Amino acid sequence: MDQSVRFNVNGLDVILKGDFDLGKNLNSVIKSETGFKGTKLACSEGGCGACAVQVASFNAGTGQVERRSINSCLCPVGSLDGCVVTTSEGLGCFKKGFSQIQDRFAEYSASQCGFCTPGFIVATHQALTKCQEKGEKPTEDILQKSLDGNLCRCTGYRPILDACKSLVAGVDVEDLGVRSCSTPFKAEPLQQAHFPDHLKQYVKDKAAAASMPTPSGRLTGKLYLTPKTLSELFSVLEQYANQQDDFRVIAGNTGAGVYHDWPLEKVLIDIKGIPDLARIETSKDGTELLFGANVSQSRAIEELQKPSQLAPFHRMADHLLRIAGTHVRSAATLGGNIALGRLKDLESDIITVFMAAGASVQVASQSSNRWMSLEDILGTSTDLKLGKGDIIAAIKLPVPQATDSFWSHKLSQRFWNSHAMINMSVWLRKEQPSLASTLGSKLGVRGGAEPRLTQVRVVIGSPRQELGGRWQGQRARAVERALLGSALDVDTLIQALQALPQDLQPTPTPGVTAEFVSGAAEGLLLTALAPHVMKSASAQGNSRLQDLLKVHSMGEPPFPVSRHSFPDYSSIAAPVALPVEKDRVRLQTSGEAVYVADVGTSTHELFAAPVESTRALAKLGKVDPAAALKLPGVVAFVGPDDIPKTGCAEVFGQVLFAKDKVEYHGQILGLIVAESQVEAERGAQAVQVGYLEDPTLGAPLFSIAEAIKAGSYYDPPMDLVTTIGDAKKAMKTAQHVIKNGRYKLPSQQHFYMEPQAAVVLPDEAGTFTVTSSTQSLDAVQKAVAETLGIPWHKVTAVCRRVGGGFGGKAVRPMPVAAACAVAAHKLGKQVRLTYNRNTDFRQNGETEVEYSVGFDADGIISALECKAWCLAGAFLDLAWNDLYGVMTGLDQVYELPNLHLEGKMCRTNLVPRTIVRGPGFLNAVMIMEQVVEHVAGYLGLDATLVRERNFMYPKDLPAHPYAPTTPKPKSQVHTPDATDTPTKTDDQNCNGKAEFLEAQSEAKSSSDDDKGRKDMGETPSKRGTTPDVVCGRFQMKEPGANASEASVHSSGRDFPVNQYTLPQVWEGVKKQADYAAKQREVEEFNRTHAWLKRGVAMTPTRFDCAPPPINAAVSVYADGSVTVTHGGIECGQGLSTKVKQMAAFALGQLLPESQRPFPMDMIHINDTRSDIVPNAPPGPAQLQRGVWPP
Repeated sequence: MDQSVRFNVNGLDVILKGDFDLGKNLNSVIKSETGFKGTKLACSEGGCGACAVQVASFNAGTGQVERRSINSCLCPVGSLDGCVVTTSEGLGCFKKGFSQIQDRFAEYSASQCGFCTPGFIVATHQALTKCQEKGEKPTEDILQKSLDGNLCRCTGYRPILDACKSLVAGVDVEDLGVRSCSTPFKAEPLQQAHFPDHLKQYVKDKAAAASMPTPSGRLTGKLYLTPKTLSELFSVLEQYANQQDDFRVIAGNTGAGVYHDWPLEKVLIDIKGIPDLARIETSKDGTELLFGANVSQSRAIEELQKPSQLAPFHRMADHLLRIAGTHVRSAATLGGNIALGRLKDLESDIITVFMAAGASVQVASQSSNRWMSLEDILGTSTDLKLGKGDIIAAIKLPVPQATDSFWSHKLSQRFWNSHAMINMSVWLRKEQPSLASTLGSKLGVRGGAEPRLTQVRVVIGSPRQELGGRWQGQRARAVERALLGSALDVDTLIQALQALPQDLQPTPTPGVTAEFVSGAAEGLLLTALAPHVMKSASAQGNSRLQDLLKVHSMGEPPFPVSRHSFPDYSSIAAPVALPVEKDRVRLQTSGEAVYVADVGTSTHELFAAPVESTRALAKLGKVDPAAALKLPGVVAFVGPDDIPKTGCAEVFGQVLFAKDKVEYHGQILGLIVAESQVEAERGAQAVQVGYLEDPTLGAPLFSIAEAIKAGSYYDPPMDLVTTIGDAKKAMKTAQHVIKNGRYKLPSQQHFYMEPQAAVVLPDEAGTFTVTSSTQSLDAVQKAVAETLGIPWHKVTAVCRRVGGGFGGKAVRPMPVAAACAVAAHKLGKQVRLTYNRNTDFRQNGETEVEYSVGFDADGIISALECKAWCLAGAFLDLAWNDLYGVMTGLDQVYELPNLHLEGKMCRTNLVPRTIVRGPGFLNAVMIMEQVVEHVAGYLGLDATLVRERNFMYPKDLPAHPYAPTTPKPKSQVHTPDATDTPTKTDDQNCNGKAEFLEAQSEAKSSSDDDKGRKDMGETPSKRGTTPDVVCGRFQMKEPGANASEASVHSSGRDFPVNQYTLPQVWEGVKKQADYAAKQREVEEFNRTHAWLKRGVAMTPTRFDCAPPPINAAVSVYADGSVTVTHGGIECGQGLSTKVKQMAAFALGQLLPESQRPFPMDMIHINDTRSDIVPNAPPGPAQLQRGVWPP
């Protein structure tokens, strides 16, 4: 009998039998077989949690139902036989009503673009489920930590944490953010998905079967095997090893999320159902704890956390909790992690921790069963065939003794859910204390010798130079020798630190230097040993030594706590200023909100995957899809020859499909179209691509330095010069000069949650409907029309919402939609193209600058010369925005009387660079602040003081607001009086909170003020006057001066003086934050802490924004309801909500005042459509820069 798989999704039974590919992930099967939309596919590697689901499994032996959350993108559907799967829709939906968790997320604005929200709902529900099962009350800490496997790119997490905290009993509502409704909290019982009786019986029948079923997928060549015993497993391994078939052993399959380059095996062997590999046992004498290799990391952590276990096990559990996220840990196994450390050099925390704990590993095969140390498992001399003939069966840990201590830590880019850059574990066993020392400790006196270390294991995990940069956990033998047999005192600590370099041969890896690894290892070892040394006799009575031995605990970072306060604008233009709930946010919490991946799903649609170049610069030979076309499910190859003759082969300045040569790694050569996404991606990897050597092309360029050396630049107008005054002349007369300072800003990677995606449907009379995840709808319409060689009106571009963009969806969706359209045009069917995260991880350009700056003893800049090089890829794309942003925004809020700025765009053989949030202006802020900090450091001044002294200011002022000079005579200083009362209009606009920024005078420079600045490290100085500001309105009081004509000059541009709010905002922030007190706190902290340092800074910024108008179509129906179709793009910023509010306000003006505002529930916001609102400008991220593709 062929194997079949049966499970339940949100109450719907799903039966997969025959030749269904059981290796497909659950996420894709939910989409194709059930129609549920709640699982979103963002990263495809278990890192973001957008696809999280709750899985309930029935234990036929105990009769218990066990629930856990997993990543559906990694879970093979074959592993879910007999399970109940619950998505966010199963927890609550529009039809059946929303759950309490979904309500709270909606009320606290905890969803913006909404693509990640269903995963957060599932994670929170699972955390509450665990509390319910354990009989515990949920706490803030439990709910917050339950989100460690979920990422959000929009909210900043504050409203998400507020929503979670609101579910905790007794929470102080004043500690929460703004809630969109004021109804009292109502506790509701947690509802769990029902586990059907027929499914329980199905599980029992399967468990009673004598042997594993015949594997499915025999006709397609994709076999999924589920052995039930070790003997069956070894028989299967021997069978397929002899046949030399590609196969892989899996359990949780989480490794597929780390290693996307795994081959496409024909056979998957799922060992999760073997009971012998899932046991947890303690030896009869209580000295050993055994874990089966299939024990999940979550189960192992729970065992180590039990109150009956000693402190070293608890500390081990704390470290293991930082591995990946909750959803991954509930599926990932201990044995799988160790195997990947051996086979794939995984940055394993389990290996480092378990090796220090003295673990041994059971390796089993058909003919042998042996216990090995972890060092032997990782050793290159060991003849192991893990996953082929040998398997890891169990891991055994010695139970710690009372004199044992354990410490471990890893340094990573994030505290949770991030691979280690370096990790370390230290296990120490001291000799039993002597009678004299025991009595002395009880009597409060020291007696006898310090206990010596009888057992030491120090393990460091890092990239190793001797292994060619591969990661491995290894014993630090030299350090162990320095410690073993010695008392842990100051001398022993120094010897251990001196021995450490013998155990390290670090090598640089991307983002991690060898120097960092060496320094971090010293810090970690000191942190591990210092608490022991502090208690030794050698450290007593020496306060300086005690201070040096005070090290940071390196525990988990605290969650920030703050309160929101907002003015009450409810009476102004209601409902525009009201904190209303985001439009359709509850559909986002349930996962019913539709994104491109959810649009127009059809049983007849086709899926496309890109064929990409593996060379950066080469002449292209033959692209042969023959092998791919023979694979099951593959329909066609689409390449450059399939673009219609009347169409255009280029999209936004670059070729759609490379034909004669490739100019960057990952350049698209064509598409493979298949009946499923998995089959399309499998086919794309099977396409054979030939490359020809062509010396005339030269070597590829990968950096700014290489481009400068080769003189590789884009032609003008990308070569820019900005000149104000005479920087060279001013530099010669400057009191101080810093020459040839250098600064580099690295590239940023986009990580919007929803990947690049498009669906193209051919329609009647040669028309096409394109649904795209884009910030520029008209750009997509233009790209498709011009590629197919048809008029724009034959292409309807549609977008309901975008799951995050940040500028990455300004023009990058254009080639995605155009390529998808070529496939749909060729095949005459609906085609869906979604980039996976590797293809989609586009970058924006980096920037390097060289500068010289002249300034005086007060830090006032008189001259700045700067050269900026911006990195562009093989095609220009929107990379020029970075350079334009630097050229126009370098001055920020500073007065630069003499400036010479040159800029160049470097052409390289990298992926075309596009834009990201505030393109160029972020670079400008960082560059200018680097200059200011450099000047401050050179002079030994507080950088905040240098910033203030260089602020731009209206030339009509008597003096600079922060000038370090004697103020003007009193007759020229304006003092506020009764005549300066703000107007009624001013007061209303500021909601009654208008305040004067008092003019600075001699009185403000009193001795007390000078003393305060001395305490802050400043030099006492007199300051000039600050003009009166009322609600941001600059009011000149000089006789004969016209306030509306005054101006601020910045890089050759004029700002109306009524926009000069800088002193008001700056001083307001300093006062509200109590900046001076914070500076003193930082100085005191740094004085009393030898190793851990803090800093505080205020940074001003200016951002130019000039959005063009956007059209809208308003349809009013006979019943009074309204539909608004606008030309903007809803990408999480709440645009549709704001449009609805504004429409309600505008329509309300037609009603009697007593009936205002117009009911918002009578207004529906339609999809953005090019056939209703044509010629719409690009979305908000581009509006702020005025970018529009030609």
